[in-house]
Amino acid sequence: MSPRLIRQAERRPRTLRGAFLLEILVAILVLALTSASVFGLLTIAIQESSNTQWRMKALSIATSALAQMWVENPAMLADRYDATGNGAGYVALLAAAKGLPGVSDAENAPAVSFESAPFVMGQRVLVTVKWQLPHDSSVHHTSISGVIPRP
Repeated sequence: MSPRLIRQAERRPRTLRGAFLLEILVAILVLALTSASVFGLLTIAIQESSNTQWRMKALSIATSALAQMWVENPAMLADRYDATGNGAGYVALLAAAKGLPGVSDAENAPAVSFESAPFVMGQRVLVTVKWQLPHDSSVHHTSISGVIPRP
């Protein structure tokens, strides 16, 4: 083999090594971007799972309050669930709601409203429970309504 052919053979691997290195760098970049995307999706999934947990707990609190109203005297409901007068029913609802994040006496307190139901023999009740996650600037809420029959 001539010295000229040997020199050409020695040059080829150097250029091929550079191309191979570039391919590896591109593959690492694609892998890094894919991994970052997957971790981002996992973070969102975990946050949404946490939000669902708090939403279900808030719905359970609101449903329990509405169920409790069904067994109480309908004529006394407005007084028992009055937030300004610290009615016994409202105090119990607030105590249960304090198990949610961001709920206190002054912030994100639950709300209970009553209105006459014109076509039904009873009153319509709306129970709203709120909460606010520490890392979230928005206040979340869930509501449930029902009709409490008059005696």
